[in-house]
Amino acid sequence: MAELDIGCGKEKHPGAVGLDMNPGINPDVVFEIALGKLLPFPDNYFDRIWMQDILEHVDNVSWLLSEAHRVAKPNALILVRYPHFSSTNNFNDVTHVRRLGIRALEHFDPTREYGKKYSYYTFFNRNFPLVIQNVNLDFTSGRTRGLAKRVYSHFGSDRFERWFASFFPIGNVDVDLMALKA
Repeated sequence: MAELDIGCGKEKHPGAVGLDMNPGINPDVVFEIALGKLLPFPDNYFDRIWMQDILEHVDNVSWLLSEAHRVAKPNALILVRYPHFSSTNNFNDVTHVRRLGIRALEHFDPTREYGKKYSYYTFFNRNFPLVIQNVNLDFTSGRTRGLAKRVYSHFGSDRFERWFASFFPIGNVDVDLMALKA
């Protein structure tokens, strides 16, 4: 099974090809993600792609996702983790260029509300639909974690983020995507 870890940092997933822009961490491939720049891998190559703590660092999330889709085999898993906008991790790293909410990646899923409305998966004259398989939230409020989960379950993501995220911050959002290809 061929695996790719985009933005691997010092904690590359075992067995994966590690790609990072920082040569100081000794990744397998030194590469800076930029609009129009192709990842140095062939089409339909990887069975699994890890993208943990990278989306908040890139200038163009759409381009990165389109490239991950390009190098992924049909139905490959793309496992994404990013800090939620309410997380303190979001504000303590000066290299973060964006803040993301729970539903941010729905724009790339043609089966979800935002995907149907905006069709971001058709940018750059590419068709790179990604189907969300699972979303997991890491609630950081230790003693009130159970209450936070119940509030989220009752109100849903949009109302939770609007009214409660500052009281019950979410550390990370994990989204499992499947590369949909013909």
